[in-house]
Amino acid sequence: MKKLNFLKAVPAAFLILFCFSACKSLEQSIPAVDAMAVLEDDSAVYFKIPVAKHSEFAKKLLCSAVPGLTEDNADYLIPKVNTMCAGLGKIGAKSLSSRVQVSVDGYLPPIAVNAALTEKNGWKMKKSSVSAKISGISVPCVYYERKDTDFKLGLASLKNVVFAKDIDPLLKHYSAQLDSLYENGTVLQPEKNWTNSTYNWMASASDDIRFCVLYPQAFIKNLLGVELNFAIANARGTFIEKEDDFILSIEIEFQNNLVVNAAKAFLSLYYGKSVSFETSANVLKVANISLSQEKVLNLISGNIK
Repeated sequence: MKKLNFLKAVPAAFLILFCFSACKSLEQSIPAVDAMAVLEDDSAVYFKIPVAKHSEFAKKLLCSAVPGLTEDNADYLIPKVNTMCAGLGKIGAKSLSSRVQVSVDGYLPPIAVNAALTEKNGWKMKKSSVSAKISGISVPCVYYERKDTDFKLGLASLKNVVFAKDIDPLLKHYSAQLDSLYENGTVLQPEKNWTNSTYNWMASASDDIRFCVLYPQAFIKNLLGVELNFAIANARGTFIEKEDDFILSIEIEFQNNLVVNAAKAFLSLYYGKSVSFETSANVLKVANISLSQEKVLNLISGNIK
C-alpha cells in the first residue's frame, strides 16, 4: 500500500525518468521497440533512415522537423539515435500533410533530453494518458509541446521517441509492441494495407534510406518530377547517398501489366539515357535517378507544418 501511495504522489515525468535512468539494470532490461513498428500502418508513404550512415542528413531532417531544436542539440542527439522512420499522409487522403508521424529508436540519455527539451527552448512537459508496462508496473509516458506548433514530441521511453500532432496512437502502438517483445520476443506486424514482403523489406537492416508507397498517387509525382497517369498498386525504393546528392532506385508495381512498357517509354523519354530500366510482369524498376539532398529532405520534411 505504501508503494502505491508513493507512485501516486510522484509526478509522472519524474517517475518515468527514474524508472528508465536511475536504475541501471531496469534501463538495460527495457528492449528498444523497432521504430517502424511504432508507426500506424495506414500511412501513404514510409521512410526509414539508418542514422549512423546518414548522420548529417538526419541532423538536417531532425532540425527541420522539430521546432526550436538547435544544431548543437541535434549534434548531441544524433549519435544516440539508431533509426529514424516517418509515415506521411494516410491511405485515401489527398495530401501527405494530412498526417505526419515520426518515430525514432536508439537511446537518449536523460541529460540529452534535459538539454534539448527545456522550457527555455519553448518546450513544456506533460503526462500522457497512455502508459507502458515496465516490469509489471504501469508507467505513464510523457510528451512535450510548444506554443508555436501543433506537433508534440512523445517520450515513450528513453529508447523510443515519437513526433506527431496526435501522439496517443503512436504511444499505444509502442505499448502493444513492448508487451509483445516481453511476452514472446517478436514484433507485431500490420494486419492490413501492407504485404508481408514489403514490410519485411522495410524492416530489414540496410545502410541505404528506404521508402515504400502504399498510396502512390499522393507521392510519385513529387518523387519523380513527372506525373504517371497509370494505375499504380504500390512502390518501394532506396536513396543511396553519393557525395552531396542521392541516387534513387525505385520499383513500381502497376495494377495492370499491360501498362508497364508504356510507363517505361514515358519515363525513358522524360529522363533520357541517364537512367536504367528493368521490367518483369507488372513491375518496372528504374535506377540511377539523381536527386539533390535538398529534394530528398523536402520530400520527407516538407509536409510538416
